[in-house]
Amino acid sequence: YANLHSVLGIYPDTFDTTKSFITRTLDTMNDLIYANNIFVGVTNMATTRAYAVTSTDGITWSNVILDTGAEEFNNDAITITAKRLSSSSTNFLIGGKNGELMSTLDFVTITTRSSGTTSTIRSVINGAGGSVQYVYAGDGGVLATSDNSNGSSWTLRTSGTSSTIRALLYAGNRYVYAGDGGVLATSTDGITWSTKSSGTTSTIHTLNYDNGLYIYAGDGGVMATSTDANTWTQISSGTTNIIYKVKSNSDISVYYTQSGEIGLSGDNQNWNIITEETGISAITLTENKIVYSYGTTANLVVTSPFSYDASANFKLPNTIRNSVNSEYLYVKY
Repeated sequence: YANLHSVLGIYPDTFDTTKSFITRTLDTMNDLIYANNIFVGVTNMATTRAYAVTSTDGITWSNVILDTGAEEFNNDAITITAKRLSSSSTNFLIGGKNGELMSTLDFVTITTRSSGTTSTIRSVINGAGGSVQYVYAGDGGVLATSDNSNGSSWTLRTSGTSSTIRALLYAGNRYVYAGDGGVLATSTDGITWSTKSSGTTSTIHTLNYDNGLYIYAGDGGVMATSTDANTWTQISSGTTNIIYKVKSNSDISVYYTQSGEIGLSGDNQNWNIITEETGISAITLTENKIVYSYGTTANLVVTSPFSYDASANFKLPNTIRNSVNSEYLYVKY
């Protein structure tokens, strides 16, 4: 063992989980976030409207009809972001099919916002502030910014592409978008964009930033990292399935595929895969648990709390389904 570096990671092959089945029939969950101590997810249109679901613990969930009273969110709700306005106030902004956009502070009063587009909004994110409070992007390369903290007014911008933009990111004082055909661009202000070579022609579904490293992933399990979002290095994701989302907390990163794979990494370079429920459609994580949704009725699963030992880079759920003998071990040299 003398030539081993002191970076060890042990992962189980499945998590110990609690499943939550929402009482009202919902459709597929499209996005799931954890913001300011609350989980929020948004769904496809079920029957005549889309829904949001909320939870404080990932186990007990409440359903919310996305309905302003005068107008329902009568298309698929695809993406959600949350901006903390004060210690007691958070604005949730939800985008979806045909340019629908809504905001709410409490999921009681929900306000329709004019997005300025009929194109499907695939991603909406918080901006740096000031003149760019939010950015959305989607089909046909549509991209817009809002200078209002509740997302009430939008200005369409030139994205530089007609390809569908599927992912947006603001991190490291830089905006990044990516999407179909491997299109990728960066911006310092969210307004003027410069296209970059992503190194792939595969569709990129997700962007992430963790510990100074930008990450993209998508079709065929394609994955790459960058320190500046300009030059990208392809890495192995450990899967050939489509990676739809990568997210991180302060210790680990996770991704999911619809085949039921959840990838785990402590360094965004080496990935171990846990096999969970098939049909995963959304995922998020806190500092000590992962929550994901699967199936066409928005079933929700929350893992048991897991622990982290920074001195050994050791991550393990406190309880797991299988014995220690069935765990995977990786060693970073």
